[in-house]
Amino acid sequence: AAAAAAAPASTEPAETEGGAVSESGQLAPSVLAARLDLLNSLLSKLSWKGTELSTLLLSELPRHVGQEYKLVRGLLAQLMATAFSNLTVTPGSQPASSAQQQSTQVQFLTTIADTLNVSSFADLPPATLNLIKTFLVCLPSCFSSYCAAHAPALCTLVHRLLVLPVETSSDPDLPALLTAVLATASHIEYRHAFPSLLDACVGCTKGTTWHAKMRVIAFCQVSLFQSLFYVPKNRILDLFQPLLLDEQVEVRNNASKALSGLIRCGLVDPATLAALLAAWAGPPRTAKTGPAAAMSPEERAALVQRHAGALGLRALVEAFPYSVPAWMPDVLVKFCLHVSDVDPIGATVRAGMSEFWRTHREGWDKSKALFTEEQLDAVTNTLISPWYFA
Repeated sequence: AAAAAAAPASTEPAETEGGAVSESGQLAPSVLAARLDLLNSLLSKLSWKGTELSTLLLSELPRHVGQEYKLVRGLLAQLMATAFSNLTVTPGSQPASSAQQQSTQVQFLTTIADTLNVSSFADLPPATLNLIKTFLVCLPSCFSSYCAAHAPALCTLVHRLLVLPVETSSDPDLPALLTAVLATASHIEYRHAFPSLLDACVGCTKGTTWHAKMRVIAFCQVSLFQSLFYVPKNRILDLFQPLLLDEQVEVRNNASKALSGLIRCGLVDPATLAALLAAWAGPPRTAKTGPAAAMSPEERAALVQRHAGALGLRALVEAFPYSVPAWMPDVLVKFCLHVSDVDPIGATVRAGMSEFWRTHREGWDKSKALFTEEQLDAVTNTLISPWYFA
């Protein structure tokens, strides 16, 4: 019934009262919208008792959702979301029927993932674009009905969403729809499936656009906290190392902010990380270099690595805004050594030390007792350096 409502009726003109069918043989958008709304209301009332109809809808509707009209696409998305929700297994369901329902849901998610496998929106046919937009409207409800059987399909789907090149499209609705879907997906507690999801996110950090990497950071910043007790701690640096070393400065800055929160939660060992970051930052360099465009690839890569080290050290410092752990004085000294480095390294150090002083100023009389005389001199000289008066 829904497939008939969503698909063209006949290729021959038909006469119906009130103009329900157009000259091309298609249902008028208002009539189609009314029918879909009625069907969605009935399906919602049926709930789990409408599993047979829901299975049929999820099998047939994806072929017909590339509608031209936004209202119709929205109602089709609601109908698919209701059908997906009705198939969610409830306690007491028969094992055979439960397996069939979950199989239908997984197949539906796989169909969406295959549709989202596009490299560019520049030359995409309008019907395919409308199909993707309809699926993006439907997906938040599908993620809300998550169960363990969906995990493999959802991990693939999250990967496709993160790398979806919406920046290549001129459609103003696509970025907002994608943001809404990823926001819902990031709040799901994936539990034991989280390592697989982390693998999908790590895969998005290599060979993708910087826009995709920004989405990975925003997604992981929430999902890591949602599944805090299921996160494999030895994989965190696998995710953040390529992001800190990315060519795009915006990616490096956002990765540093996200890493700071993870350090605070104990997902990363500060001592191990500090040794790695200090090696990246290397010795201080005060010699001014030319603009980035004039650098050789080797010089550019070296600058990016040193900036990544400085950003990582800043993340360590900002992870504990109102306390001074035993390891922090040594990290602060290593951080301060680069205050005279070329930008963006020097700017990162000055901003980080300014933030450190803002959060530690009130209790500085007690905190400075944790520093040796040499460490205190290095930190104090940076805090009251000539850049303050520049």
